[in-house]
Amino acid sequence: MRKLEKKYGQSRFLRRNTVILSFLLMIPVAVIAIVNFTIIYHQNISSTENDLRIASEQKLELMNNELNILYKLVNERRTDTNFYTKSQSDLTVSYYAISKTLAKDSVWTSFFDSVNYYNRESGLIYTYNTVKHEGEFLGQSQGERDDSLTGSQYSTRSLQLTAADFQRLQRTGNEIRTMRVHNVGEGNGVLIAAPLELEEDQPPASYILFTISDKTLENLWGSTKGASCLLLYNDIPIYDSDPAVREDIYAARSLSALYNPANTLTYRYKANGVTVWWRINKFLLIENLIPVIFLETVVTFVVMVLGILLILHASRRSYEPIQHILQRLSVDGTQEKFVDEFKCIDYALDDLAYSKRFLEESNQEMRREKYLYYILDNQVESGSALEQQCLRAGIHVERKYFACILLEDTQENYTLFETLSAMEDKDTENLNVYSLYIMENKYLFLVTSDLPRRELTAFLQKLSQENEDFVSVSEVVGGVQNIRSAYMSIRKFQPEEPGAPAAAEYPQLELQSLQEAVEAENIDKVEFSLRMIKNQVAGYNETIRGAVLMAVCTTLCQGESGRAKELISKVPGLDVQTVCQAIDTWFTAFLKHADEKPLPQGKHLPRNLHTILQYIETNCTSPVFSIKYMAAEFGTSPSNLSHQFKKATGQTLSRFIDELRIQQAEAMLAAGDPVNSIAKKLGYSTTPVFTETFKRLRGVTPSAFRTASLFGKNGESK
Repeated sequence: MRKLEKKYGQSRFLRRNTVILSFLLMIPVAVIAIVNFTIIYHQNISSTENDLRIASEQKLELMNNELNILYKLVNERRTDTNFYTKSQSDLTVSYYAISKTLAKDSVWTSFFDSVNYYNRESGLIYTYNTVKHEGEFLGQSQGERDDSLTGSQYSTRSLQLTAADFQRLQRTGNEIRTMRVHNVGEGNGVLIAAPLELEEDQPPASYILFTISDKTLENLWGSTKGASCLLLYNDIPIYDSDPAVREDIYAARSLSALYNPANTLTYRYKANGVTVWWRINKFLLIENLIPVIFLETVVTFVVMVLGILLILHASRRSYEPIQHILQRLSVDGTQEKFVDEFKCIDYALDDLAYSKRFLEESNQEMRREKYLYYILDNQVESGSALEQQCLRAGIHVERKYFACILLEDTQENYTLFETLSAMEDKDTENLNVYSLYIMENKYLFLVTSDLPRRELTAFLQKLSQENEDFVSVSEVVGGVQNIRSAYMSIRKFQPEEPGAPAAAEYPQLELQSLQEAVEAENIDKVEFSLRMIKNQVAGYNETIRGAVLMAVCTTLCQGESGRAKELISKVPGLDVQTVCQAIDTWFTAFLKHADEKPLPQGKHLPRNLHTILQYIETNCTSPVFSIKYMAAEFGTSPSNLSHQFKKATGQTLSRFIDELRIQQAEAMLAAGDPVNSIAKKLGYSTTPVFTETFKRLRGVTPSAFRTASLFGKNGESK
């Protein structure tokens, strides 16, 4: 029953989350809809503007070509004496000559509905087939056609011109006059009156009258839903795609209402006196976009809902382990459970990412420190595998010149320490700095550079000028094989008592490094310090050897003076071979003494120690695993971590780690795995290191153990 309730509760919780997420999806969907609308709206406006510009340029060019024909005809008629008012005394003769010319001109003016001649002084208007009085032709009075004058039996439909526009034809001025008229073709149109005989300070004596029907202009400029165009000639409106506006132009009413910026977009283009003014209704444009945006919004919402449902369905099984984890976390019940759980997950992921990054940085530092031991001990050769490992660790051993800097006290010379530390964090093209901790406030820095020797020497001298009492700088040496000589040249020791060893001989730096390594249980550093001491034993006199031997023994005995004196008393002599053998023996005893106590069974460990044990079991086979790395992971120092571990378990941390690795190695060897493959899988740097560790803990080599295991299996099978 409880299982059903639990399952039902989880399903209800997931359904509730699904509903909540579906509603929350409305927010991004609404944002997407608004963004899409804005983008499409401005794209449409931009596209419309571009289309209108191209179309306007083409149509204005076409219209100007037709107007050029008009100008050409007017200029030709100004040289034709038949169109002079003074030569029109005989109406019949004049009509025949003028009508014949007008009929010929109409062939070349297909854009215009008609071409007529207006003798303003006589008040007669000549067409290609008749003559009418101006009042009758322009719709100002009801005149009668005089067939006796024209001899034509065809009637011509009269134009309908407003009185105000008719008066414009009678005014002084030689400019072309344009106006709206009725009865052009099958509808209305535009009248263009071009002065023919020009008079100074007088109205023109005659005009050539051109008419353009609205149908012709409509075919040219077209009509688009939501867009209207107004045509102007010399800034005087003559045509609009809206019939109502055309009537307003005819009646000379104001057109200011057409250009309301609140609901109208306007675009204006002009060429040679002809202007087209486009108007686009914003609301109509928006109305056309709403169905498209609505459809996109619905599709987006449906797709997102289906996507979240699929994700929730696929992650339901994955979410159950997270539920178990979150049940162990303290979540404030007064707040929304759904939000708090994901906050906990977010915090956990952030902490994991930070820990991983911190672990990687700490491991990089540990590997670099380990390789620095090899470099100072002159174990790195050009072209060797160890050189490649140093390069991968970020140590530029391929550079031309090297030098060592020893800071006796970082507190007394903090500025220089800070400068060198800052240089260590930077990977420059010609110079790099690497640090090695000795003990307390003492640090050793290795400088690698491709700078010229003189320039590098001057740079190092400048660094040490401020506080020479606490800084030692070696000479610049060439080649990685000479770094050891640079290191040896900066060892200092000031005797505190009369008769103490000379400064140039006593290995104080190595002994300090050994002491710190023993306290921190850093086996690599202990081995390095002892190796450096043994390499120098041959250059010591017996007094120095005795002092060094006593210091090494006291340090490895971890301050137990009685035990140290007992071991010293057993040393048969102070020759080089005897001293080195004694140091090796003590080092082996030091390792065994640290490893001799087994892990107690059934002992209750602190909660944090359980976490440490679990961490070791999970990561001990990683190539980047180390005590310092693990200490950084748990926010403590390597020495403190080792001390607390030994205090709680009675066993050293390094012994525990080695024991875990060797136990796994035994299983792999029993399965017949190669030794080199096992060493790599368990995180050992080299196969010899693995072999030495295995032999130290088990008393036999890995190969011998594997042979014995396989032989035992074969015997049992028989």
